[in-house]
Amino acid sequence: MNRQTSHVSKSIQERSAYQRYITRIAAEPTLDESLDLKASTEPGEELSKATSTRKRPIKFQTRVKDYISSNWFNWLMVIIGIVLLFNVYDSRVNFALMDYKLSDQKSQIEMINNTIQGKDSDQQKQIDRISTISDDNTKLINALNLLITELKIRIEFIEQKIGN
Repeated sequence: MNRQTSHVSKSIQERSAYQRYITRIAAEPTLDESLDLKASTEPGEELSKATSTRKRPIKFQTRVKDYISSNWFNWLMVIIGIVLLFNVYDSRVNFALMDYKLSDQKSQIEMINNTIQGKDSDQQKQIDRISTISDDNTKLINALNLLITELKIRIEFIEQKIGN
């Protein structure tokens, strides 16, 4: 509902009656003179200071709000410090894991290099053995060729003697 439809204004007669009522009330005194109130100059009971030593109960929410509003910066620094310490610890763990992985990979690479060098040395030994055998065989072949040529020469010599 809007304001125009919810509030109905007064008629002219109602307004004039209300105005008369207000002026009549304004003319009446607010202090009832019939009461005999004695003015006192003596100080009575002091009410500005609390006489009770008991603390007034304070709501838990109010205490928490007051504590947070007075110590928020300290808690912020503590939280930042905890986050930093956690990150430092976590990075140390990560660095240790990376160091372990690197050393493991280095040892695996060294084993592979040693295996390759071992195979190379084994292959080199086999190549040396084969080349020695091959040299020996070429020497044998040369010796056999010399023997064959010597035998051919003797056979020719013998055939010449027989044929003569």
